[in-house]
Amino acid sequence: MPPNRGGDDLGTPQLAMPKLTPVVKWLLIILGSLFLLFLVEERGWLGPLKIAKYLVLFPDLVIGDRRSGEWVWHLQLWRLLTYPFVNVVVGGDVTSILWSGLSLYFFGPDLEEALGKRRFVAFLLLCTVLTGLIATLFALFDPVRFTMPVLGVSITALSLTAAWGTRFPNRRLLFPPIAGKWLVVAILVLELVMILARGSQTPAASISAIAFGYLLMRYWDRIDDLLDRLRIRRAKQKRDRGLRAIRGGLDDRSVGKPQKPVDKRFLN
Repeated sequence: MPPNRGGDDLGTPQLAMPKLTPVVKWLLIILGSLFLLFLVEERGWLGPLKIAKYLVLFPDLVIGDRRSGEWVWHLQLWRLLTYPFVNVVVGGDVTSILWSGLSLYFFGPDLEEALGKRRFVAFLLLCTVLTGLIATLFALFDPVRFTMPVLGVSITALSLTAAWGTRFPNRRLLFPPIAGKWLVVAILVLELVMILARGSQTPAASISAIAFGYLLMRYWDRIDDLLDRLRIRRAKQKRDRGLRAIRGGLDDRSVGKPQKPVDKRFLN
């Protein structure tokens, strides 16, 4: 449902559709384009393209597996970033894709405006990679899941939904007329029940996506402050490396040449 975009978070609900922000707009375009591409691939209209198999997250291909009694490392780490862009569309089941697109459309602009474009992209990348890592590590202890794929933009949508509810817990909605955090809780619980009921992929991915979306947004300001301090410290160290201490008020680089006294007023 469209969130209230007028007044404060406790104001009167107003009907206002989200205004697409740059990152959200491009993500929707990319997801729509890839949806059509994978539909063509799975239908076989242009022959065996086999693009999706290079993007899906298979835990055994990210780490490695045992073949002929020896462990073989694969380390196809790019799959930790590309798996959300792959969606199964055989049979016309687009419910998950539609829900994910709506979550990105309604919740993404608020988060992008609050964080800024670069930080919003960084947030999405962190959620995607960390969720992929947890799903891969979980598969190490579950041999059945070790060769099962992890895919779908719905995983990223769970992180976005949890993050929006954390950042704007009291944002009023047009319908139902409740605080946004309660709607987010209902959506996440319903989605988890559906995922566990289907059993099509590891629940570790969905649970960790919600957890990282909540934790990163809950402590995002602290993380941002820490990164700012680190950037300032590196800038000061880089600046200090360009300064030289000159002994006795003379420049050592002028050995063998007439030395001129250095005005120490400019060495502070």
